[in-house]
Amino acid sequence: MKGSKISLKLMAVFFAVTICYSYAAEPVSIEPSRSATQTLEMTVQVEIGRIRSSPSAVAPVIATALYRQRLKVLGSGKGWVKVALPGGQGYGYMYASALSAVQIPQSYSPAPGQGAAPGVSGTEIALAGKGFNADLEEYYGERASVRFDWVDFMEGFDYEAESCIGFLNGEGLR
Repeated sequence: MKGSKISLKLMAVFFAVTICYSYAAEPVSIEPSRSATQTLEMTVQVEIGRIRSSPSAVAPVIATALYRQRLKVLGSGKGWVKVALPGGQGYGYMYASALSAVQIPQSYSPAPGQGAAPGVSGTEIALAGKGFNADLEEYYGERASVRFDWVDFMEGFDYEAESCIGFLNGEGLR
């Protein structure tokens, strides 16, 4: 890679990935639910709920749960719910926003557009949890009074691959 040039966009992607992984590495304390004698269940309120191996947006998906499916809650904390895997073989973690304490009856037939959001991706759920969605993005894209001249200018910068790797490893930072 010696002598290779990397665009600012690529460097920004590396930086974003590094932040995601460092954030994902932060420990999340999952408090046990209620008492050992009480069983708490929650209902999946998205079309397909992704159950991850750890409470992190970048953790591998180990199972899925479908809309209206009830899951046994083992604990919760920092926006994540620890759930028993469907079938009872182990546990995983789901975004709290993908679950509801209210049981949705199987006979419930919502009006169009009022049931589980069809095709909602895990990325959209993650961004929605941070306050972002496609409507917000479109709104600010159309009405933004922010000038992006400097961003456009900086996207043209090229950096040596070694410099980018060093930056990601914390070299040269004050």
